[in-house]
Amino acid sequence: MAGSWVSGLAIQITPNISGNRRFEKAFRNWASSTGCDFNGKSNLYGLQWLAIKSIAESGEVLIRKRLGDQKNGEIPLKLQLLEPDFLDSNKPGTKKGIEYSEDGTRLAYWIYKEDPRTTRRTKSVRIPADEIIHAFEILRPGQQRGLPWLTPVTIRLKDLDDYEDAQLVRQKIASCLVGVIHDMEMDEPAGKMKDEDWSTFTPGSWEILPPGKTVTFNNPPVLQGYGEYLSAMLHGIASGLQVPYEVLTSDYEKVNFSSSRMAFLEFYKTVEHWQEHIMISQICNSIFSWATELADFGGISSGNASVNWGLPKREYVDPIKEIKAQVMSIRAGLTTLASEIRKSGEDPDELLEEYANILQNLDSKGITLDSDPRVKETNDTKEQSD
Repeated sequence: MAGSWVSGLAIQITPNISGNRRFEKAFRNWASSTGCDFNGKSNLYGLQWLAIKSIAESGEVLIRKRLGDQKNGEIPLKLQLLEPDFLDSNKPGTKKGIEYSEDGTRLAYWIYKEDPRTTRRTKSVRIPADEIIHAFEILRPGQQRGLPWLTPVTIRLKDLDDYEDAQLVRQKIASCLVGVIHDMEMDEPAGKMKDEDWSTFTPGSWEILPPGKTVTFNNPPVLQGYGEYLSAMLHGIASGLQVPYEVLTSDYEKVNFSSSRMAFLEFYKTVEHWQEHIMISQICNSIFSWATELADFGGISSGNASVNWGLPKREYVDPIKEIKAQVMSIRAGLTTLASEIRKSGEDPDELLEEYANILQNLDSKGITLDSDPRVKETNDTKEQSD
């Protein structure tokens, strides 16, 4: 279940780096290749998805800094994602596997060398805190570990599972009884009928019963109020997870633009909180810091490089209405073109540069498009002069 509604996060937080073009190119190449993954399976954006999925299911994720091959022009940083089970919670002198100083600063994490779920006798090693990203949703001051996002609705999910199991068993039992044979003459005492007196029913068959016997067929009970109960339970679960009912269930039967728009606006606030305060603050910024530290090993100076993370594109509920509202906001000075471009998941500088090149190429070939505002301005001027 977690994978379905976490997909609403559409995780692909991209770096917009300024101040050092060479480092920017190296970081983008590193992020888009599987070389950034210690296991060599995913690029940075795939690791982002794995991280938020682990946080949703387990409450937290551990990302360990590992040093890769030192090649000229490449950032020798590898990221190893670990589930929270790798923390040695029974290590003496630690709190749930985390070593603290006297003032409460995190000093180190004790990490198992191998997966403790598959190997019983495995030892843990001490990893300095600055080599571990421990990401989770912070719900209260001083929180040490994360909580699975399904925690608030666990009991409700168990009740719903039990209810569906009970209804399924009820229907199976009722369906097993095809009917009841009545012996009107009572030649044999009840319960002592001979085996040959019982008929076996098969699809499409007819049976001729002996004189004095009739059959009453069973009608399995119809579920009353099942849909209403299921809907009420799923609405409560969606509320506990802070996601719209439609995102949780993919049920859009009773949705209109206004209701879906209001629901998704609230959902976007929650998503932005997760993206800003978990993915960017705890994970992306730390990864960028590690990359700047290790860039020198690849012969790349990070210099004055700084990063502004671009959030993934927010999908429209009604593109025509929402894009029109964006245009009006830009023209009224309530927002900027660059801000709206960032909301679409693009880098404003790159997009505008690409657009300028397109216009220059069109002009050189004598092509004009209705999307070019200069064409509209020329037509308006001509109409006024006429």
